[in-house]
Amino acid sequence: MSKHYFNRLYSLTFGYPAKVMSTGFGETVFEAGKAKTVSGLRIAFDISKTETSESNSCTIIINNLSESTRKFIRPRTSKNEGMIVTLRAGYEEMQGAADLPGLFIGDITSVSHDTTNPEVVTTLECHDGYVSIKTSRFSKSYLGGGRVAQIISDIIAELDLPMQATYQNAGLPDYKLNNGFSFDGLASDALTRICKWYGLRWSVQNNAVKIYRKKDDGGKPGNDDKLPCQSVLIGSPKRVIKEMKGISGTDFRGYDFQALLMPGAEPGGKVSITSKNLPTGTVTLAIAEVHHKGDTHGIGPDSWTTTIKARDL
Repeated sequence: MSKHYFNRLYSLTFGYPAKVMSTGFGETVFEAGKAKTVSGLRIAFDISKTETSESNSCTIIINNLSESTRKFIRPRTSKNEGMIVTLRAGYEEMQGAADLPGLFIGDITSVSHDTTNPEVVTTLECHDGYVSIKTSRFSKSYLGGGRVAQIISDIIAELDLPMQATYQNAGLPDYKLNNGFSFDGLASDALTRICKWYGLRWSVQNNAVKIYRKKDDGGKPGNDDKLPCQSVLIGSPKRVIKEMKGISGTDFRGYDFQALLMPGAEPGGKVSITSKNLPTGTVTLAIAEVHHKGDTHGIGPDSWTTTIKARDL
Protein backbone atom coordinates (compact mmCIF):
# COMPACT_ATOMS: atom_id res chain seq x y z
CA MET A 1 0.00 0.00 0.00
CA SER A 2 1.25 3.45 -0.82
CA LYS A 3 -0.44 5.05 2.17
CA HIS A 4 -0.60 4.13 5.84
CA TYR A 5 -3.83 3.92 7.84
CA PHE A 6 -3.52 3.78 11.61
CA ASN A 7 -6.18 5.84 13.40
CA ARG A 8 -9.46 3.98 13.73
CA LEU A 9 -12.46 6.14 14.47
CA TYR A 10 -16.08 5.37 15.30
CA SER A 11 -19.27 6.92 16.59
CA LEU A 12 -22.02 4.76 18.11
CA THR A 13 -25.50 6.14 18.80
CA PHE A 14 -28.50 4.37 20.29
CA GLY A 15 -31.92 5.79 20.97
CA TYR A 16 -35.59 5.86 20.09
CA PRO A 17 -36.30 6.06 16.33
CA ALA A 18 -37.92 9.13 14.81
CA LYS A 19 -41.55 8.79 13.72
CA VAL A 20 -40.44 9.29 10.11
CA MET A 21 -37.00 7.82 9.60
CA SER A 22 -34.55 9.04 6.99
CA THR A 23 -32.72 6.75 4.56
CA GLY A 24 -29.33 7.80 5.89
CA PHE A 25 -27.40 8.32 9.11
CA GLY A 26 -28.62 11.87 9.85
CA GLU A 27 -30.15 13.20 13.03
CA THR A 28 -33.66 12.43 11.77
CA VAL A 29 -32.96 8.76 12.47
CA PHE A 30 -33.63 9.44 16.18
CA GLU A 31 -36.36 11.16 18.13
CA ALA A 32 -35.05 14.51 19.34
CA GLY A 33 -33.48 14.34 22.80
CA LYS A 34 -33.88 10.57 23.12
CA ALA A 35 -30.52 9.23 21.98
CA LYS A 36 -26.98 8.89 23.34
CA THR A 37 -23.70 8.82 21.43
CA VAL A 38 -20.58 6.94 22.50
CA SER A 39 -17.03 7.33 21.20
CA GLY A 40 -13.53 6.86 22.59
CA LEU A 41 -14.28 3.59 24.43
CA ARG A 42 -13.09 0.25 23.12
CA ILE A 43 -15.61 -1.39 20.80
CA ALA A 44 -15.62 -4.42 18.53
CA PHE A 45 -18.17 -5.14 15.82
CA ASP A 46 -19.11 -7.99 13.50
CA ILE A 47 -21.58 -7.11 10.72
CA SER A 48 -22.95 -9.37 7.98
CA LYS A 49 -24.98 -7.99 5.07
CA THR A 50 -26.49 -9.96 2.19
CA GLU A 51 -28.69 -9.23 -0.81
CA THR A 52 -31.44 -11.54 0.51
CA SER A 53 -34.60 -10.49 2.34
CA GLU A 54 -33.24 -11.89 5.62
CA SER A 55 -32.44 -9.23 8.21
CA ASN A 56 -28.75 -8.24 8.25
CA SER A 57 -27.01 -8.92 11.56
CA CYS A 58 -24.64 -6.90 13.72
CA THR A 59 -22.95 -7.65 17.04
CA ILE A 60 -21.37 -4.72 18.89
CA ILE A 61 -19.27 -5.15 22.05
CA ILE A 62 -18.52 -2.02 24.11
CA ASN A 63 -16.18 -1.80 27.10
CA ASN A 64 -16.88 0.25 30.21
CA LEU A 65 -20.12 2.09 29.43
CA SER A 66 -21.27 4.19 32.35
CA GLU A 67 -24.01 2.76 34.55
CA SER A 68 -26.46 5.45 33.42
CA THR A 69 -25.83 4.65 29.76
CA ARG A 70 -26.23 0.91 30.36
CA LYS A 71 -29.58 1.53 32.03
CA PHE A 72 -30.63 3.78 29.13
CA ILE A 73 -30.37 1.08 26.41
CA ARG A 74 -33.60 -0.78 25.60
CA PRO A 75 -34.05 -3.57 23.02
CA ARG A 76 -36.70 -2.96 20.37
CA THR A 77 -39.69 -5.26 20.82
CA SER A 78 -42.20 -3.49 18.55
CA LYS A 79 -42.41 -0.45 16.27
CA ASN A 80 -43.43 1.63 19.29
CA GLU A 81 -41.11 0.15 21.91
CA GLY A 82 -37.34 0.10 22.20
CA MET A 83 -34.32 1.47 20.39
CA ILE A 84 -32.29 1.35 17.21
CA VAL A 85 -28.55 1.82 16.80
CA THR A 86 -26.33 3.56 14.27
CA LEU A 87 -22.63 2.84 13.87
CA ARG A 88 -20.25 5.06 11.92
CA ALA A 89 -16.63 4.00 11.47
CA GLY A 90 -13.55 4.54 9.36
CA TYR A 91 -9.92 5.60 9.26
CA GLU A 92 -8.99 9.18 10.10
CA GLU A 93 -6.44 9.15 7.26
CA MET A 94 -9.03 7.88 4.77
CA GLN A 95 -12.36 9.46 5.69
CA GLY A 96 -11.46 12.12 8.26
CA ALA A 97 -12.96 12.67 11.68
CA ALA A 98 -15.50 15.38 10.82
CA ASP A 99 -18.01 13.23 8.93
CA LEU A 100 -17.52 9.52 9.51
CA PRO A 101 -19.42 7.32 7.03
CA GLY A 102 -22.23 5.09 8.22
CA LEU A 103 -21.60 1.38 8.68
CA PHE A 104 -24.88 0.00 10.13
CA ILE A 105 -28.38 1.03 11.20
CA GLY A 106 -30.70 -1.50 12.80
CA ASP A 107 -32.95 -2.55 15.66
CA ILE A 108 -31.37 -3.53 18.99
CA THR A 109 -32.79 -7.03 19.42
CA SER A 110 -31.01 -7.86 22.68
CA VAL A 111 -28.64 -6.25 25.16
CA SER A 112 -26.54 -7.83 27.92
CA HIS A 113 -23.98 -6.55 30.43
CA ASP A 114 -21.10 -8.47 32.01
CA THR A 115 -19.99 -6.54 35.08
CA THR A 116 -17.22 -8.95 36.09
CA ASN A 117 -14.09 -6.98 37.05
CA PRO A 118 -11.94 -5.43 35.74
CA GLU A 119 -13.98 -4.61 32.60
CA VAL A 120 -17.68 -3.94 32.20
CA VAL A 121 -18.63 -5.40 28.82
CA THR A 122 -21.90 -4.61 27.02
CA THR A 123 -23.03 -6.72 24.07
CA LEU A 124 -25.65 -5.46 21.62
CA GLU A 125 -27.24 -7.88 19.15
CA CYS A 126 -28.81 -5.90 16.32
CA HIS A 127 -30.71 -6.68 13.12
CA ASP A 128 -31.48 -4.47 10.13
CA GLY A 129 -35.24 -3.71 9.88
CA TYR A 130 -35.94 -6.70 12.13
CA VAL A 131 -39.17 -5.59 13.83
CA SER A 132 -40.72 -4.34 10.59
CA ILE A 133 -39.84 -7.54 8.70
CA LYS A 134 -41.14 -9.84 11.44
CA THR A 135 -44.34 -8.01 12.46
CA SER A 136 -45.72 -5.85 9.61
CA ARG A 137 -48.77 -7.26 7.83
CA PHE A 138 -50.24 -6.57 4.41
CA SER A 139 -53.81 -7.30 3.30
CA LYS A 140 -54.98 -5.96 -0.04
CA SER A 141 -56.25 -6.99 -3.49
CA TYR A 142 -55.49 -5.53 -6.93
CA LEU A 143 -57.09 -6.06 -10.33
CA GLY A 144 -55.09 -6.99 -13.43
CA GLY A 145 -53.62 -4.05 -15.30
CA GLY A 146 -52.41 -2.19 -12.19
CA ARG A 147 -48.83 -0.98 -11.82
CA VAL A 148 -46.38 -3.18 -9.98
CA ALA A 149 -44.55 -0.09 -8.69
CA GLN A 150 -47.72 0.99 -6.86
CA ILE A 151 -48.12 -2.41 -5.22
CA ILE A 152 -44.49 -2.33 -4.08
CA SER A 153 -44.97 1.18 -2.71
CA ASP A 154 -48.09 0.08 -0.80
CA ILE A 155 -46.29 -2.90 0.73
CA ILE A 156 -43.31 -0.80 1.81
CA ALA A 157 -45.70 1.69 3.43
CA GLU A 158 -46.97 -1.16 5.62
CA LEU A 159 -43.40 -2.16 6.49
CA ASP A 160 -43.03 1.41 7.79
CA LEU A 161 -39.45 1.66 6.53
CA PRO A 162 -38.06 4.28 4.15
CA MET A 163 -37.17 3.17 0.64
CA GLN A 164 -33.81 3.85 -0.95
CA ALA A 165 -33.99 5.75 -4.22
CA THR A 166 -32.63 2.82 -6.22
CA TYR A 167 -36.06 1.60 -7.32
CA GLN A 168 -36.89 4.90 -8.98
CA ASN A 169 -33.39 5.52 -10.31
CA ALA A 170 -32.30 2.08 -11.53
CA GLY A 171 -34.19 2.29 -14.83
CA LEU A 172 -36.63 -0.48 -13.96
CA PRO A 173 -39.36 -1.10 -16.56
CA ASP A 174 -42.81 0.24 -15.74
CA TYR A 175 -44.25 -3.20 -15.13
CA LYS A 176 -48.00 -3.77 -15.49
CA LEU A 177 -49.73 -6.42 -13.35
CA ASN A 178 -50.54 -9.34 -15.66
CA ASN A 179 -53.29 -10.77 -13.49
CA GLY A 180 -54.86 -9.77 -10.21
CA PHE A 181 -52.84 -9.82 -6.99
CA SER A 182 -54.33 -10.58 -3.58
CA PHE A 183 -52.41 -11.09 -0.35
CA ASP A 184 -53.07 -11.42 3.38
CA GLY A 185 -50.04 -12.05 5.58
CA LEU A 186 -46.63 -10.63 6.43
CA ALA A 187 -45.71 -7.61 4.32
CA SER A 188 -42.21 -9.03 3.83
CA ASP A 189 -43.70 -12.19 2.28
CA ALA A 190 -45.89 -10.08 -0.02
CA LEU A 191 -42.85 -8.13 -1.19
CA THR A 192 -40.90 -11.34 -1.79
CA ARG A 193 -43.71 -12.76 -3.92
CA ILE A 194 -44.26 -9.72 -6.12
CA CYS A 195 -40.51 -9.22 -6.62
CA LYS A 196 -40.01 -12.88 -7.57
CA TRP A 197 -42.74 -12.65 -10.22
CA TYR A 198 -41.11 -9.67 -11.91
CA GLY A 199 -37.42 -10.52 -11.66
CA LEU A 200 -36.67 -8.11 -8.83
CA ARG A 201 -34.60 -8.49 -5.67
CA TRP A 202 -35.22 -6.76 -2.34
CA SER A 203 -33.39 -6.41 0.94
CA VAL A 204 -33.18 -4.01 3.86
CA GLN A 205 -29.88 -2.14 4.04
CA ASN A 206 -29.35 0.25 6.96
CA ASN A 207 -33.07 0.17 7.85
CA ALA A 208 -34.16 1.19 4.34
CA VAL A 209 -35.73 -1.05 1.67
CA LYS A 210 -33.61 -1.53 -1.43
CA ILE A 211 -35.10 -2.94 -4.67
CA TYR A 212 -33.35 -3.64 -7.94
CA ARG A 213 -33.39 -6.06 -10.84
CA LYS A 214 -31.82 -9.49 -10.49
CA LYS A 215 -30.53 -9.05 -14.04
CA ASP A 216 -30.54 -6.09 -16.36
CA ASP A 217 -31.44 -6.22 -20.05
CA GLY A 218 -27.94 -7.41 -20.89
CA GLY A 219 -28.16 -10.40 -18.56
CA LYS A 220 -25.95 -8.83 -15.89
CA PRO A 221 -26.84 -8.40 -12.21
CA GLY A 222 -28.87 -5.24 -11.59
CA ASN A 223 -27.21 -2.50 -9.52
CA ASP A 224 -27.90 0.96 -8.26
CA ASP A 225 -26.60 3.95 -10.19
CA LYS A 226 -24.01 5.08 -7.66
CA LEU A 227 -20.33 5.23 -8.48
CA PRO A 228 -18.47 2.08 -7.36
CA CYS A 229 -16.80 2.02 -3.94
CA GLN A 230 -13.03 2.14 -4.01
CA SER A 231 -11.06 -0.46 -2.06
CA VAL A 232 -7.64 -0.80 -0.44
CA LEU A 233 -7.02 -4.53 -0.76
CA ILE A 234 -5.40 -6.78 1.82
CA GLY A 235 -3.85 -9.65 -0.12
CA SER A 236 -5.10 -10.78 -3.53
CA PRO A 237 -8.68 -11.31 -4.72
CA LYS A 238 -9.77 -14.93 -5.09
CA ARG A 239 -11.63 -16.02 -8.21
CA VAL A 240 -14.94 -17.76 -7.40
CA ILE A 241 -17.06 -19.80 -9.80
CA LYS A 242 -19.95 -21.82 -8.34
CA GLU A 243 -21.78 -24.24 -10.61
CA MET A 244 -25.51 -24.87 -10.31
CA LYS A 245 -26.02 -28.61 -9.83
CA GLY A 246 -27.94 -30.23 -12.64
CA ILE A 247 -28.24 -26.97 -14.59
CA SER A 248 -26.01 -25.82 -17.39
CA GLY A 249 -24.29 -22.50 -16.83
CA THR A 250 -23.10 -20.98 -13.58
CA ASP A 251 -24.75 -19.65 -10.45
CA PHE A 252 -21.98 -17.27 -9.43
CA ARG A 253 -18.93 -15.82 -11.18
CA GLY A 254 -16.93 -13.24 -9.31
CA TYR A 255 -14.35 -12.64 -6.59
CA ASP A 256 -13.88 -12.90 -2.84
CA PHE A 257 -11.53 -10.32 -1.34
CA GLN A 258 -10.61 -8.49 1.84
CA ALA A 259 -9.92 -4.77 2.15
CA LEU A 260 -9.44 -2.07 4.74
CA LEU A 261 -12.79 -1.10 6.25
CA MET A 262 -15.20 0.05 3.50
CA PRO A 263 -18.31 1.61 5.11
CA GLY A 264 -19.85 2.43 1.72
CA ALA A 265 -19.90 -1.20 0.53
CA GLU A 266 -23.47 -2.49 0.38
CA PRO A 267 -25.17 -5.46 -1.30
CA GLY A 268 -26.68 -4.34 -4.58
CA GLY A 269 -24.00 -1.71 -5.04
CA LYS A 270 -20.73 -1.76 -6.96
CA VAL A 271 -17.08 -1.98 -5.99
CA SER A 272 -13.87 -1.34 -7.92
CA ILE A 273 -10.77 -3.43 -7.14
CA THR A 274 -7.23 -3.17 -8.51
CA SER A 275 -4.68 -5.97 -8.35
CA LYS A 276 -1.78 -7.19 -10.46
CA ASN A 277 -3.38 -10.64 -10.23
CA LEU A 278 -6.48 -9.52 -12.17
CA PRO A 279 -6.48 -10.13 -15.94
CA THR A 280 -7.29 -6.47 -16.66
CA GLY A 281 -5.66 -4.91 -13.58
CA THR A 282 -8.87 -3.23 -12.41
CA VAL A 283 -12.44 -4.55 -12.43
CA THR A 284 -15.83 -3.23 -11.28
CA LEU A 285 -18.07 -5.81 -9.61
CA ALA A 286 -21.60 -6.18 -8.23
CA ILE A 287 -21.58 -6.62 -4.45
CA ALA A 288 -23.48 -9.69 -3.21
CA GLU A 289 -22.28 -10.08 0.40
CA VAL A 290 -20.43 -7.82 2.85
CA HIS A 291 -18.77 -8.66 6.17
CA HIS A 292 -17.42 -5.78 8.28
CA LYS A 293 -15.29 -6.70 11.27
CA GLY A 294 -13.41 -4.40 13.60
CA ASP A 295 -11.86 -3.86 17.01
CA THR A 296 -10.53 -0.45 17.98
CA HIS A 297 -7.82 -2.17 20.03
CA GLY A 298 -7.18 -5.06 17.64
CA ILE A 299 -3.67 -5.69 16.33
CA GLY A 300 -2.91 -5.61 12.61
CA PRO A 301 -4.79 -4.26 9.58
CA ASP A 302 -7.08 -7.32 9.43
CA SER A 303 -8.83 -6.21 12.65
CA TRP A 304 -10.56 -3.25 10.91
CA THR A 305 -11.65 -4.76 7.62
CA THR A 306 -14.35 -5.54 5.09
CA THR A 307 -14.65 -8.88 3.30
CA ILE A 308 -16.73 -8.92 0.11
CA LYS A 309 -18.18 -11.44 -2.28
CA ALA A 310 -18.94 -9.72 -5.60
CA ARG A 311 -20.21 -10.82 -9.04
CA ASP A 312 -18.82 -10.08 -12.46
CA LEU A 313 -20.53 -7.30 -14.36
